[in-house]
Amino acid sequence: MIKTTNRWRCADKPFEISFEELRRIEQDERGEYIATMKLDGYRTLVDFTNKNPIAFSRKETPSIHPVNKSLEEAMLQFMEENNLPEGSRIDGEWCARRKGARSGLSSLSPGQEQIVIFGVFYLGKEWLGDTAEGERWNLVKNWKYNDKVILAESTEVDYVDLFKKSKEDWKYEGIVLKDRSSFLIGDPDSCKQNPLWLKVRWRGNDDGLTILEE
Repeated sequence: MIKTTNRWRCADKPFEISFEELRRIEQDERGEYIATMKLDGYRTLVDFTNKNPIAFSRKETPSIHPVNKSLEEAMLQFMEENNLPEGSRIDGEWCARRKGARSGLSSLSPGQEQIVIFGVFYLGKEWLGDTAEGERWNLVKNWKYNDKVILAESTEVDYVDLFKKSKEDWKYEGIVLKDRSSFLIGDPDSCKQNPLWLKVRWRGNDDGLTILEE
């Protein structure tokens, strides 16, 4: 059974930039960043130990509710199909429809849950924070996924188009860009704001509506 609690570091925090700066980056630094959708869910670490995935929220409140059985099985399938070593820790977002969320704008049905994967911190006992983002992303994007554990939608060139696409679904806030050459800063127990990670948002979070549907 998947358990939930709060501990360990999550990903570095990005600096916020304007849409105009995003357009400049696409023109002048195209291909130097990896851009992924910024989801309005719970940032989550998934720890794979003894074939028992455990999901951790980076915030003490609100705490993560226990995931449903189908998501638990999907996480175990993901672990086994990718032969993840004991102790691997994956960076992702736990998403489910929220009470009070804008009706009709979220593609997640009530009760549906997904883990969206952005990166990896540990592969087995090996800390990968000292590995360049481009290398870590290549590892993650080549894993096998399923309908419950999915890879974050991304682009490595068309940053403006991805940002515009994020505005079509309320579960997205915008996009995050990570410099291919960047490393995680801080240490394995704490995260900091990374000057080589950027975010562009078209909205804030869902007005503080963070209660999940039962």
